[in-house]
Amino acid sequence: MPSRTLTKHARALVGTMGMITVSAAGSELQEGSFEDSLARVFSSKVRLADKRLVALQDKLSLLPSLDWVHRSPRHGFHSSQGFEQEAPEWLQVDLEGVYPIDMIAVMAADVESPLASEEAYAFPLRFKIEASLEEDMSDAVIIADETMEDFPNPGRFPVVYEQAGHQARYIRFTSFKHTATRDGDFIWALGELMILSGDRNVALNRPVSASSQGLQLGPSWMLMAVNDGHSSAGTPVSGRRSPTFGYRSSPAESNLAVRWVTVDLGETHALTEVRLVPAWPSEVAYEAGMGFPRSFKVLLSDDLSFRRSVELPVRARVANPRNNPYSIDAQGQKGRYLRVEASRLWKHGDLRVFALAEVEAYAGEENVALGKRVIVSDVPEGGDFERWAPEYLVDGHSSRAELVAWRHYFRSLDERQKLEREQSGLVLKRDAIALGVADGVIMAGSGVAGVTMVALLAVVVRQGAVRRRDRVKLREQIARDLHDELGSNLGSISLLSELGSRLNGLPAEVLADFSEIHKTAERSAEAMRDIVWLIDSGSSTLRELVAKMREAAERLVGDNLQLRVTPENMEDHELALLFRRHTLFSFKEGLNNVRRHAAAFQVNVTIDCSGGALRFKIEDDGVGFRVDERTGLGNGLLNLRKRAKSLHGTCEIDSQPEGGTTILFEAPLKTRKHGGIS
Repeated sequence: MPSRTLTKHARALVGTMGMITVSAAGSELQEGSFEDSLARVFSSKVRLADKRLVALQDKLSLLPSLDWVHRSPRHGFHSSQGFEQEAPEWLQVDLEGVYPIDMIAVMAADVESPLASEEAYAFPLRFKIEASLEEDMSDAVIIADETMEDFPNPGRFPVVYEQAGHQARYIRFTSFKHTATRDGDFIWALGELMILSGDRNVALNRPVSASSQGLQLGPSWMLMAVNDGHSSAGTPVSGRRSPTFGYRSSPAESNLAVRWVTVDLGETHALTEVRLVPAWPSEVAYEAGMGFPRSFKVLLSDDLSFRRSVELPVRARVANPRNNPYSIDAQGQKGRYLRVEASRLWKHGDLRVFALAEVEAYAGEENVALGKRVIVSDVPEGGDFERWAPEYLVDGHSSRAELVAWRHYFRSLDERQKLEREQSGLVLKRDAIALGVADGVIMAGSGVAGVTMVALLAVVVRQGAVRRRDRVKLREQIARDLHDELGSNLGSISLLSELGSRLNGLPAEVLADFSEIHKTAERSAEAMRDIVWLIDSGSSTLRELVAKMREAAERLVGDNLQLRVTPENMEDHELALLFRRHTLFSFKEGLNNVRRHAAAFQVNVTIDCSGGALRFKIEDDGVGFRVDERTGLGNGLLNLRKRAKSLHGTCEIDSQPEGGTTILFEAPLKTRKHGGIS
């Protein structure tokens, strides 16, 4: 008799015994299983744990969350290799002035390794943070001393230390115990060091020195990247969702077209800082920093025409900050009108626009731009711009959530980390109690006439649950093994080949070989990330799959891509592994065929999740081919049709020589037994 039928019968028997099934949030036991029902009825500890888990989930829903989906290419500081594990190594930030220090936040290196990992990369095992008025730290005051025992790996969370306004000019971070590599060397790395005076990061782009310069491999690893504003912390927000996206200009014919926004501050203010929050609308999940200009000016004036103005210091070329706010030191300059003028627009395929989620202008601790009048160069006509408007540029929200002060944000993240740890520990403790209670009840009941069958059925169900848990553990172990072995090796190959390709004096063919090795390692790492995402034991949803498809399209096609996803606010569902696997690999197979064979100038991709099915269409204007003559084209086209058929879907391929190619893939979403929605 199948285990599913046994479970059904067991539940029926539980029902006859007067047992009531109550959902337990966070439990690893199968919800509604025989053992789970027994535990809830016979154990007050299990019921109390369930109540606490629900309360924890309610609290977590109100707090901001962190993810490493949209990483910056600027990782941070990476030490050299070869020194002893406990030989002290330090870096030091010169704030170029004396400031009261209110908070220090240390972020792990934001590394996009071949596999996603909750472990922070090469975070020091033991360290110390000191503050001083003197460069030689002769009058140093210890801010944090974590040298007595190994510090728990912080994962994606910042490590935060609050201060009471201690005056300092120099902040030194010293690693006293470094991370061991598989090669027997020792390294350490930091993603970002933020020094908050009030709500201002006074360490931003200040001079940095170090006991050794470390790995200088721009833009990923550089000494100056440790305080450049690019980190996993992202934008400081609350857990409240934003009703708006920000402001977006009309499309331009050229990326050199000028677009601007002006905020009327109401009166003249002496500004200390201007922050530009990049747009990250949910309609383009993969594009954090959508519309952020590559070159722009920030002007202050008391004249709305800006005939006389002060230009704030901004680099000539600006790297897209992704999900990080871009901060500008206003140096106390005065003005009533603040203008951000884009001279080189963000470009994606044929789309060239200027967009920002928020403009903040600080006079001391006050954002004097909040709720003020906004004047813009143009407003788009037509299309779906309901959540884009000039007034949304100063409404106190990013494209995703409500904006808050840095210190409030870091305190909220610290609270989230504590609650998540409590939740994880409670789930393990609750399940251990539940299994013990179920075993005891079954053993007691097995000696009573009339319940022997219940015990036998429960044993079978228990064995099935154990097998399911074993499979989950096996998948997790496979993912860890891939990360430790292949992930580490691919990362090393990529790094070494990139270093080799930059060596002077080597023959051109050797440099070309290094470059090809680097590209191959990067492509392998990309494929590895997708494989691990697929085998991950956690649930994955339709929106996550679409985000993966967006990311793959951007990576494989690049600037020639035009991508559209419908509907904008799609209903979300959990998806089975089979559906995710065949859909994602089919999508990537189609894009790889375009990249390798099409020689296309334009690639249009449409992903549609309406009508109970997922469809994607890939159209290119490339060289094309005769479908009936290309049955032997590798296994690519054949695999597309096989994958669609395995999902009870279809894949149509239409192409003509010099007429481009169209691939239309469709699979039903609501067919559970065929691997659709789980």
